[in-house]
Amino acid sequence: MKLVMSGIDFKSTPLELRSRAGFGAEEAARTIREVCGGEAVSGCAILSTCVRTEIYMSFEDGGCAVYPDPAALLLERCAGLEGRITTMYGEDAARHLSEVACGLHSAVLCEEQIVTQVNEAAALSRAAGGMDAALNTLFRCAVSAGKKALTNYRISAVPPSAASRAADMAEELFGSLRGKRALVIGSGKMGYRAAEELMKRGCDVKITVRSYRTGQSLVPRGAVPVEYAARMAYIAESDLLISATRSPHFTVTLEAFRELPSVPGCIFDLAVPRDIQPEIGGISRCFDIDDIYTDGGCSVPDLSGVYSIADGAAREFERWARFKSMLTAADGQKGRV
Repeated sequence: MKLVMSGIDFKSTPLELRSRAGFGAEEAARTIREVCGGEAVSGCAILSTCVRTEIYMSFEDGGCAVYPDPAALLLERCAGLEGRITTMYGEDAARHLSEVACGLHSAVLCEEQIVTQVNEAAALSRAAGGMDAALNTLFRCAVSAGKKALTNYRISAVPPSAASRAADMAEELFGSLRGKRALVIGSGKMGYRAAEELMKRGCDVKITVRSYRTGQSLVPRGAVPVEYAARMAYIAESDLLISATRSPHFTVTLEAFRELPSVPGCIFDLAVPRDIQPEIGGISRCFDIDDIYTDGGCSVPDLSGVYSIADGAAREFERWARFKSMLTAADGQKGRV
């Protein structure tokens, strides 16, 4: 069994390129089916978040001279990734995924969302027919490590999410958010979290919904739901704007923004691809996901215990891989008798 991972992340690749290289769920499922349709590939899984895109492939030892290259798949998908892609094999790839699941390679160290994202990547691969025994074991070990790290280690030196960091930055910029008016575009999980964080700091929050029905849209108690179609009017009334949707198009364009009688003092774009047209930064102070993650300034906590958990998960996978190789070799010997 051979294992290989190729990927990019926020350290090696700017947001614009990550947006183009990233996979939506349907795209990832389609790619996994295509990759696993060939004879050489045994399994494929794709982990694609706002800060990373990684493709994992496994191959049975069949003597194939040429194996599909996940790095080449990324290069075909997005020009400009030359020199930015990291490729790892075997135990190194296994250790990397375990560290990712533990939050050790997140822009926000040990964030809570990454282990869920790794688990969702495995579930998507499984549904698309790409989860073979090797990748199933790899992702199971990594997710288990991530959950253990979250349970045993609470890293408080950094904020738990981009939403809370954006709220912290806004509070620093304004001095206080008490009584400030904010609009959050997007009532998904990130928008919900952003609205909650702003309200904790005393902000009056409105949040857009496509069609609001009690109990169906993600609107935290205390936030006022407003129609998405009327967002520009509410932006003009706001001191602060946060946009966090999965829209493939801008939620706020430069042309529409220029028509506003007044504009927010600062804007936070938590989406990948971007929600806010970048040129708006010339009118109002704008921060994208990379600005939020790299603003930092926090001291680095002791992460040795988390690294130990990740290392243990990688070694567990390697033990499984060696045992499987021994069984395969034994079966081969029996076949020749």
